[in-house]
Amino acid sequence: MKHRIVFKKWIDPLDIKTEEAKEEDNEDYYLENSYEDIANNSIEIDESNLKTQVLVSHNLGVFAINENSVSSKIFNFWVGHTNFSLSSPIVNIIEQTDGVETLDIFTRYRFRIGIGTLFKAGSVFSDIEERVLLCLRK
Repeated sequence: MKHRIVFKKWIDPLDIKTEEAKEEDNEDYYLENSYEDIANNSIEIDESNLKTQVLVSHNLGVFAINENSVSSKIFNFWVGHTNFSLSSPIVNIIEQTDGVETLDIFTRYRFRIGIGTLFKAGSVFSDIEERVLLCLRK
């Protein structure tokens, strides 16, 4: 069997890009009325202009998910799929490859890497594949 590594762009399941894109398309909305007027229901609020905030509960507390906290906007994530087990030596090779900023092992055949901003993804992929396949041949 020929050993292979295939990389696919990681899709963030919590990505709120569609909601963010909608908000960016709308002009900023400022209420010109006082909070007392709102509390007394003396004005109508156009709810389509109100922004929705997504919160995530974590064991460290509650965090707001926004443009600055969505990991897919901070890191250039890719998922690597292999047809061989990710042993400790293989994981060390991937982790020590120039350009690999983060490494998460999902299963014995799947991992995610974050590629540093100043590195080209294709070069990092080639380097990982070359070094890992060389290790597997030994």
